[in-house]
Amino acid sequence: MVRSGLPAGPVGFLTGVGSLYIHIPFCRARCRYCSFSSFAGLESLHQRYIGAVCREIARHAGGNRIDTLFLGGGTPTVLDREHLAAIMRRCRDAFEFDQAAEISLEANPDTVRADDLNVLRKQGFNRISLGIQSFSDDELKTLGRIHDSRRARQAVADARAAGFDNLSIDLMYGLPGQTAASWRATLERALSSEPEHLSAYQLSIEEGTEFAERAGRGELLLPDEEVIAEMDEITSSLTRGAGLRHYEISNYARPGRACRHNLVYWNNEPYLGFGAGAVSYQEGVRRSRIKDPQIYCYTVEQGREPVAASERLEPIDSFKETVIMGLRLVDGVSEQRLRQRYGLGLAEVYGKTLDSLRDKGLLLFDDGHLKLSGRGRSLANLVMAELV
Repeated sequence: MVRSGLPAGPVGFLTGVGSLYIHIPFCRARCRYCSFSSFAGLESLHQRYIGAVCREIARHAGGNRIDTLFLGGGTPTVLDREHLAAIMRRCRDAFEFDQAAEISLEANPDTVRADDLNVLRKQGFNRISLGIQSFSDDELKTLGRIHDSRRARQAVADARAAGFDNLSIDLMYGLPGQTAASWRATLERALSSEPEHLSAYQLSIEEGTEFAERAGRGELLLPDEEVIAEMDEITSSLTRGAGLRHYEISNYARPGRACRHNLVYWNNEPYLGFGAGAVSYQEGVRRSRIKDPQIYCYTVEQGREPVAASERLEPIDSFKETVIMGLRLVDGVSEQRLRQRYGLGLAEVYGKTLDSLRDKGLLLFDDGHLKLSGRGRSLANLVMAELV
């Protein structure tokens, strides 16, 4: 890596914060593939946790106008709708929101009913992301999901009836026992609902999950590479036919409906995070909060910051993160924006590594943007490893 000419000082560290993330670490049951910070069976902690989150939000009141708010988990909708409304009210008390702010809520189809969605929409949530994963009951059972396909279809209908005109559906493919035909059926069912946004994530086996244990014992039969490639082609064809643009490795959206909050992450811009396990990124410093919700609550109640780890990124490290995250986007990384933000260009940082990846056909430079090629997208992890 070439480091000569690296500017001194905090170049590249954006100071404005226009995005909030609030983590709700509770679930009714833990899915077999899940490695996120989530806990089942802590219903007695819900009320206390809401109080702690609201206290933490109030402590950080003020600052820039908020453009995006995202409640994720876990499963935020395991909380009572009044709890979610209380968080929304506290956020609005603490921060000034842009009139056109994107306010997203993740939901499991089995934890929301029509009345809940009506209340939440009136409270200001204007984007909902339904974690459906599959419309096959057999596949849902394999994943350990608590809903069935009928409930998933009803949740979509209820969200529309409540006035959510920005609907995202999350799906997973590459599941144990899944075929290209069953993936096509799930995708067609999802697209028939005409969602504004679709996420299609390939299953990855994460350490510490039930699936990882079963895979280690040779009990998990996953589709082979040829089937995965066929599933990818099905996804590309059907989403294009439905008018959804592929804008990120796993995400598709109608024009103007890309997830603005997640674009903050992919562009490596600053954001605030509240709640157990949440992460903030401000002025080049990444802070991770305590993951255990009980310890998190106790720490906040004692008037202390619930930060478990803090890391200040050097400008060169922030530059590389911006490139790696930005390559997830189909439009890629803007050379001009990199120079404006860091005073550096791609060749100065990566030198011959960049040339090698381009010569191998894994990266291309188009209209001032560095992008993954079609082949590079299928080998994205290998490309990213070269650019770390």
